[in-house]
Amino acid sequence: MAMRLASGLIQWSVDKLSALLPRQATVSSNELSVSISEDLERLERTMKRIQSTLLDAPKEVILDRSEKHRLEELREVAYDAEDLIEEYEYEVLHAKMQTESEMGEKVTTDPSSIVVSVPVPTEMALRAKGIRERFDEIIGEWEKLRWAENGVKQPSLDSVSRPPTSSLMYEPSIYGRHQDKENVIANFLNQHSDVSTNQTEMCVLPIVGMGGVGKTTLAQLVYNDPRMDSYFDLKGWIYVSKEFDVQALTQELVSSLTKKPCQPMQLDGLHRVIEDKIKGKKLLLVLDDVWNERPMLWHMFRIPLFCSQSCKILVTTRNEKVAKNMQTITFYPLRCLEKEDSWQLFKQVAFKNQDLDEYANLLEIGRKITEKCGGLPLAIKAIGCAVHFESGEEFWRAILESDLWELEAGLNEVLPALQLSYDCLPDNLKECFMSLSLFPKNYVFSKEITVRFWSCLGLLKLRSRRSEEDIGSQYFDVMQQRSLLQRIQYDEQTCSFIMHDLVQKLVEFVAGDSFRKLNVETLNLSSDKGRYISMLVNELPKSIEFISIQQSCSLRALQIFNTVNPWLGKYINIKLNEEFFQNLRSLRVLNFNNTGIRTLPSSIGNLKQLRFIGLARTKIRTLPESIGLLYNMQTMDLFECNLQELPKGIKNMINLRHLIISKWSNIHMPSGIRCLTNLELLPVFNIGIGSGCGISEMNKLSKLRGALRISGLENIQHLIDVVLADLFKKQHIDVLVLDWSQTDTYSSMRVSDIDHGKVLEALQPQQNLLELEIYQYPGLNYPKWLGDSSYSRLGRVVLFGNRRTSCTFLPPLGQLPSLKDLLIKFMFTVEYVGNEFCHHDGQNKAFPSLNTLEFKYMPTWVQWFGVRDGDFCSLKTLKIVSCNALRFMPEHLSCSLEKLVLNQCGELASLPTTLTSLKSLTLMGDINKSLLTNITLPSLKSLQIGYSQNMQYVMLGSMPLLEVVIIKGCKNLKSLFGLTGLAFLKELELDECPSLLLPLDECVQPLTILKVANCPKLSYWEQSQMKIYKESDSLLEAFGDADMFKCERTNNSSRNKCVGTNYVENFSSSTRKNDELQPALPTVGDEYNLHWLFSVARITQENSNMDQRSTSSRKRLRNGWKKGPKDSLGKGKQICDNSSGTSIASASGSELGSFGGTSEENWS
Repeated sequence: MAMRLASGLIQWSVDKLSALLPRQATVSSNELSVSISEDLERLERTMKRIQSTLLDAPKEVILDRSEKHRLEELREVAYDAEDLIEEYEYEVLHAKMQTESEMGEKVTTDPSSIVVSVPVPTEMALRAKGIRERFDEIIGEWEKLRWAENGVKQPSLDSVSRPPTSSLMYEPSIYGRHQDKENVIANFLNQHSDVSTNQTEMCVLPIVGMGGVGKTTLAQLVYNDPRMDSYFDLKGWIYVSKEFDVQALTQELVSSLTKKPCQPMQLDGLHRVIEDKIKGKKLLLVLDDVWNERPMLWHMFRIPLFCSQSCKILVTTRNEKVAKNMQTITFYPLRCLEKEDSWQLFKQVAFKNQDLDEYANLLEIGRKITEKCGGLPLAIKAIGCAVHFESGEEFWRAILESDLWELEAGLNEVLPALQLSYDCLPDNLKECFMSLSLFPKNYVFSKEITVRFWSCLGLLKLRSRRSEEDIGSQYFDVMQQRSLLQRIQYDEQTCSFIMHDLVQKLVEFVAGDSFRKLNVETLNLSSDKGRYISMLVNELPKSIEFISIQQSCSLRALQIFNTVNPWLGKYINIKLNEEFFQNLRSLRVLNFNNTGIRTLPSSIGNLKQLRFIGLARTKIRTLPESIGLLYNMQTMDLFECNLQELPKGIKNMINLRHLIISKWSNIHMPSGIRCLTNLELLPVFNIGIGSGCGISEMNKLSKLRGALRISGLENIQHLIDVVLADLFKKQHIDVLVLDWSQTDTYSSMRVSDIDHGKVLEALQPQQNLLELEIYQYPGLNYPKWLGDSSYSRLGRVVLFGNRRTSCTFLPPLGQLPSLKDLLIKFMFTVEYVGNEFCHHDGQNKAFPSLNTLEFKYMPTWVQWFGVRDGDFCSLKTLKIVSCNALRFMPEHLSCSLEKLVLNQCGELASLPTTLTSLKSLTLMGDINKSLLTNITLPSLKSLQIGYSQNMQYVMLGSMPLLEVVIIKGCKNLKSLFGLTGLAFLKELELDECPSLLLPLDECVQPLTILKVANCPKLSYWEQSQMKIYKESDSLLEAFGDADMFKCERTNNSSRNKCVGTNYVENFSSSTRKNDELQPALPTVGDEYNLHWLFSVARITQENSNMDQRSTSSRKRLRNGWKKGPKDSLGKGKQICDNSSGTSIASASGSELGSFGGTSEENWS
């Protein structure tokens, strides 16, 4: 492995030397007897010879310790050669920058095209000579290396790889895989062939997981299940391994099916044997441990299998790519064991049939050892076997405190199993994988940031026209597909990754001493030999002082990780000596993200090779101007730091590709941004005044990609500057925000006298745009391009006005074919939304793909019309908020609408009659009392009404499928008509409805949640509800939660009762002593006063042992309420007092709604 890595590094260095030598290297000192050109040429020839030797070395050879040491030396020298070459490149670039500066502003020459002759400094010449001599020394030692033909051959990779498997298994017990087995069998047996087509059904289900997770065991469980024997006529098992030899595997298949050794024959003969054997039969085949990524080989192998009536194939593999090449149904991801299953497996292996009482002192240690294995069955078994014959506590503790790799080779099966995934990586991916050893344990990282990290470390060196991001992305995908990285899916758009604990150990093992992870207390940069170092902060607060390093240091990466809490980084106080960076000339990555660093010394300008600097979420307010000397800088992470302005010298960072700033930052940008022609990521471009950056500087930024916010558009003075920006040619920008609100949003916004309608016209983006947002546009008209159907991929539009917005109509967005989300907000001057909005073009329907539509804070909007039948055909959600003057909605609003939210729309007297698919209706604030009259909502399942003072009656009879009714803060509401006829009602919540009269005699049978608070006129509860309550104990089974607060007129005459597995605790309102004394939370027990709590009913049917559960639950309730209002009540349960208004959660932990607040978010 070291040979291949060194070889690739040398090849890159040779290419660099070849490019530099002919043109730019000259001698800077006459005292040198040999010119630097000759030395560099010798160095080039030497490196080529070393590379040739490395490539000729057999890949399968595993070298002994001395040979590994020699190759490590070789790699170190190659690193030094790379540093030397890049330092000379910097000197050449520096000379070009100076030449360009001397040319003046009138010349717009690309610095890379300037030809200069750069003398090589004497010190650099001496280092080059020393590097060449060290290479010569290595060559002299090279003959002593024991290659396979000259010495004793070491074991090959294949000799220590995984042994073959078979279908037979013997395990006393299998833990944690029962459900996995049932899932796989269900997937198999639920796939039925179509007899009418007379075609063979082939079902391929891969099981994918990391090495040692138990894929083969699961396959054996499925294979040996009796249901498989009864369903299939034939079964076969083939261990495939790394080589997918079609001829050999076909012979193995014949042997497995016939249960006889297969005689050598041609492939055609083998196919005939298989055809005769499986024709008209149902076949189950397991292909264990598949690595083949070539679909063609798989297609060749499966040809004879189509002769069967039905063929089901179970595949085990570590590689998602392999699975996707073979699968006919989605692969089954196999996870590690849960903690309890892991512990049971460990006990089985470590203690076997022994009496655990005799080993009580080892049980706790054993649990910790099990946790260390991270749920990986192979690791659990390996360590369990290692401790099985040892009963000494000292030995067990030694195992606990050691790395898995330190176990004796005979006992350790974990390393070969996991390292096989690493060894099979392409050589150019291995150092990228090793760099992940710098991450702390359980560190969650993103693909995008990791790829940038690799790029800045120089690990993506390939002679290819593809971008480094594309190459790095491919590398990352390969690691993830091969189960070395685990995906964490937060939502549809957010995905991060993590390494399993044992993969983390593996990467630390293979990384060696070059990649070091150190605690702050043990760090000594002056003496540490690591080239890549991460500092781990394990306690807060922490002060770290970096003193100057007196000698040259080969450090390439320095990172600080807060392992306590990344959001408390301000408590990591970092102080840097003014001369700290003086001798760190090889440093490429400097990461102070999420720390409390306040300043950077000017010596940072000495970091000539620096590619990445991380200052995100720090207290940095200014950057030294010397930072402008960092010509090689690729990524500056300034996200959410306190930086007020960018340094003027940033224009010299001509290799800068990622300038990461918060999207909404108003950081001052100096003129000269146009020089950053390699810039790809720039979340915000702030247009300044005077010395600030002008919009015309965007002209040269042709590589910008992703999301871009252009802020300060109100500062534009000349239309020609907007035209020169040439935004239309920025082909890789897919999210664009145009913002006229860099200054004060509402009051003191200074807008230039220019025609901003023409400004917006000139800001036309490229036509593959995905999202567009326009904020506080002050123009009178919208441009022609906005809403043009040529923007076929535009999926989201946001229009955000203000009180100064002059447009009286909305742009014609109806013909955007892919528009899914539309938000229109603060359009204070729009009175009518009509035909111009839908912009009907011939027979085309308007808004064909729109899923979500929101209108918010449009106080002058009166009428919405111009909607034809068939428009909005995909609309699911409509929200209209604070549109107090709106009187009419279009009658032909789409029947596809499922969710409607109306908030503060008091003039709206009726709803469209086409809402036949509406499932959720939310009405808040001032609502016309006739809104719900004469309307039928046959599909409505949820009705929420809040804080409407006009509502006196609610007619529920036309909503037969209602499951949830929540009404809050309707002080004049008197009755709910039709409530008793709601056969599907499950949840009823009533709060702050003091005038409500509610007979509940027939509505309780299907209820699972009932909440009533502050409804004092529930006079019929005593006569009807409690009568039913007394007559049938089985009624208790109807309620999941029943809570009543402050219902003075109800008469609770029932007592505590237990019925089977159900129980209700009732507390009489007569115990109230003083309404003014309101505890923060009610308390439970006879010794406590309950002021507002009428009853708390918990219905559970999970455990027949109710007495024990009831007692323990009451204890938890008492203890929880005594502790204070923030303590929870058992698992996922919270109970609140009436004043706080916080929610009451069910036993499952789901939130049932809020008893307080009128914010729209609580309802929509």
